[in-house]
Amino acid sequence: MFTPEFFSGNRARLRKDCSADFILLSANGMIQKSADVTFPFRQDSNFWYLTGSQIADGLIFMDIKSGKDTIILPERAKHRDLWEGAIDTEALCRSSGVDTVLQAAEGTTLLKATALKKPKIGTIVPDIAYLAAYGMYLSPTKIVFRNRLRRMFGTAQLVDIRTDMARLRQVKQPAELDAIKHAVNITVDSLTALKSEIGNMKSERDVDIFLSHEFRLRGASGHAYDPIVGSGIHAATIHHETNDGPLVQNSLLLMDVGALYEGYAADISRTWVIGKATHRQKAVYNAVKSAHTFALGLLRPGVIIRQYQREVVAFLVDELIKAGIYEEVRRAAYEKDYPHLISHHLGLDVHDAGMYDDPLVEGCVVTIEPGVYLPEDKIGVRIEDDILITKTGAENLSARLSDNLLYLQ
Repeated sequence: MFTPEFFSGNRARLRKDCSADFILLSANGMIQKSADVTFPFRQDSNFWYLTGSQIADGLIFMDIKSGKDTIILPERAKHRDLWEGAIDTEALCRSSGVDTVLQAAEGTTLLKATALKKPKIGTIVPDIAYLAAYGMYLSPTKIVFRNRLRRMFGTAQLVDIRTDMARLRQVKQPAELDAIKHAVNITVDSLTALKSEIGNMKSERDVDIFLSHEFRLRGASGHAYDPIVGSGIHAATIHHETNDGPLVQNSLLLMDVGALYEGYAADISRTWVIGKATHRQKAVYNAVKSAHTFALGLLRPGVIIRQYQREVVAFLVDELIKAGIYEEVRRAAYEKDYPHLISHHLGLDVHDAGMYDDPLVEGCVVTIEPGVYLPEDKIGVRIEDDILITKTGAENLSARLSDNLLYLQ
């Protein structure tokens, strides 16, 4: 699906837009899970986008002037060739379309010689090691890479190319669109299959396991992100990921799931009813559905997501006020405190690289996902679809999956 020309083309486009003399980016590294066991490896999205390589701890070094691209391999203990298989450098050259693959020592010599020229190095490195907002540590590989760059080239010589990469990645090429559509179709088919089986299920975990099986059965490599399956009070938690509760009778079941196909994500949410819905549950659902329809009607080339966000949230709040769910006197607070984006870019990452203050263009893929969360009522509703921006408007890639409130006895 992804040819050497795909990766070399990405590098060529990046070179054209970059103000640095060279580009140097790092792959992800293996992270310890316990003892000598690692977490499953997930390649850095930017590194894969430029090389197609799944090698941990590698570097991609791009010479802007000459157009020569080099992958630098990491240092490896000899026994790893026996345990994990040797790296085939010729095959890596062919698959990525780079000019050269160097061993670690040769690569270090190249970088040191480059550093003597005092060049500008385009790169992406973290500013901090811990993101308090997410309770998340950044990959230590990236911190090691950052420190190495600073020692070798100096902080003043580093040029941040995050924006360049985001603008490239937000416009999907035909092979990327094919992968996303496969991921979406797998997700839609799996949720459709769930409808006839969920009557026999007792817990969120049952739903999680069923979808995991269906995704793999249909050709996905797994989930694009940890699946969210929330029933009852859990539906009101935006990212409920433990999936450890029962399916509560006469409550809403919120599912936010997406298959991963060839590295590309789907991201779809549906809210169903276990048993019989209350008047208040229906009112919230109808408001969210109206907002979803309104948002889809707005999306087209030229729309700026941050401006569109304000329009859709205002519409949703108005629908909830008309339905008697929200109070008119608190309208401004509801709009100000809305907890998440109505739309985000979708691709290699489920929250993909993209520019939220630039106009959307043909080839962008975004979600639409209005939601309302009322923990005091044990109500959570989200309807989410995956949308391709076309020349004149938008195409709902997941439209064939019903977004009606399904009653599941």
